Amino acid sequence: MHLYVMTRGIKHAQDLFITQLQGQYLPAKWIDKDGKVQKTMMQFAVRPIQLFEMVYPKEYHNEVCTTFFGPDKTMNMHKKHNLPIAMIRKGLGVNKVDYTPSATKLPASREHIEIVGIGQKDDDPLTFKGEIVKDEDGNEVEGI
Repeated sequence: MHLYVMTRGIKHAQDLFITQLQGQYLPAKWIDKDGKVQKTMMQFAVRPIQLFEMVYPKEYHNEVCTTFFGPDKTMNMHKKHNLPIAMIRKGLGVNKVDYTPSATKLPASREHIEIVGIGQKDDDPLTFKGEIVKDEDGNEVEGI
């Protein structure tokens, strides 16, 4: 059985609640390869579904996306999720994730994690059009 809930409250109280749930084992039955019903104990599984905004320099976009989605550009495992993901993308005002697979990745483990690509957007301009600013070499340049 799968139950989807939202929680709201003090962070450490939520963490304690989740930790205590993860320590629960419940009697369960399963059918083995011979078709016989077996009794076992099943650990209570708590699997968060979270939305993150990742912020990084634009020049590392391909490496970051390759780290998250791999060279084959797998945005999500289930095609039935495409419509809800598109709705979230629209609500956030972002574009579909697009990148060129990179030969290098960030040193981060993805073991036991599904990462779903929702969308991307360019950085907000830090300067106003026509404003004079200095670049990293101290040269004056016009803002975007």
